[in-house]
Amino acid sequence: MLFINPNWRWQFCPQQGTLQLCLNASTVLCSGLNQKQLRHSPVAHGDVAPLTLEHASLLMEQLEQLDAIMPDELAMQCALRLMVIRHFAAAAVQKSHYFHFGTASRVLADYSLVVLVGQSPAKALLFATEGQIADCLLLESVQTLTGKELSPLSHVRVLANRLSPVTAGAAYLLSA
Repeated sequence: MLFINPNWRWQFCPQQGTLQLCLNASTVLCSGLNQKQLRHSPVAHGDVAPLTLEHASLLMEQLEQLDAIMPDELAMQCALRLMVIRHFAAAAVQKSHYFHFGTASRVLADYSLVVLVGQSPAKALLFATEGQIADCLLLESVQTLTGKELSPLSHVRVLANRLSPVTAGAAYLLSA
């Protein structure tokens, strides 16, 4: 079980150009979002700011949702990415044209594991829906229909008709 520490700090890493969360002197989690992808940032270049109670609470909520479907290390990376997307990221552009039509006959529940198929299939976490629009976090890299390579933990916004549910036989089981 992870407990939020009041010493956790946001920092902006100038070398990587990304927002990071420092848990301690040796553990730094990268949000993966650079300055251009952020609507606003909790810190400026070179500055440090404490993790707020609001952000800590959302981080813990995300971790609780993800705990049952993925290992702790991946859950923490996903939870951080989701919290940063929800609080700081600029609005994502819908990219349905990157993927084939899926097999979902209805809008799936948030925190469902889904498959998106570009030139090959990739598992993703459906984390939010709004009408027929679905926000997903890729769990695997995928090459889109246009040939663009998307890395794991990329935020992808698509129409819900591009999603396929992960079948019970192909459940996303990761072991430590």
